[in-house]
Amino acid sequence: MELSNLEDKERKHSVYKEQLCREQRFLRRRLEQLSLHFAMSKRRSVSECSSSTISSNHSTTSFSSAPSPISESVNF
Repeated sequence: MELSNLEDKERKHSVYKEQLCREQRFLRRRLEQLSLHFAMSKRRSVSECSSSTISSNHSTTSFSSAPSPISESVNF
């Protein structure tokens, strides 16, 4: 009876451990996806700011009438 009880506990722990491993793999993949998305978003933002600065230097419109890249929101 004691052996059966220990085997049952071992099986439950094994199932739980597998579940945690699957969840960890999922979370690592999700973190990688979000990190890549953030890096791309950051590069795009820098690129937009650079092109905005270049175009505003060459345009004849006043600074107050130029669209602000800060007002654009980034959704994750």
